[in-house]
Amino acid sequence: LSMDGDMNTRDVLIAARGLIAREEDWSSLGPRGVRQGQRCAAIAINDCGFAGDGALRVFAETIGSDSIGEWNDTHSHADVLAAFDRAIASLGNG
Repeated sequence: LSMDGDMNTRDVLIAARGLIAREEDWSSLGPRGVRQGQRCAAIAINDCGFAGDGALRVFAETIGSDSIGEWNDTHSHADVLAAFDRAIASLGNG
């Protein structure tokens, strides 16, 4: 986190990845299929704070799609975590 406590884009991506790190916390069923406590990649990013817009942009660039939800729903949990790892790495060490 930055000195003033605000999350930057990298922090948001790290936190969002943490929210879905366990497969049982991740959903690939779209919004209607999400059970209590589950999130897709886009929801995880949105749930992690103010820098979410920048994080959504970086994630979308990483996966090559503006439709993060659709991409999430057609890829495996491992693919989604790997995409988070690539997006985080693309931003350097913070």
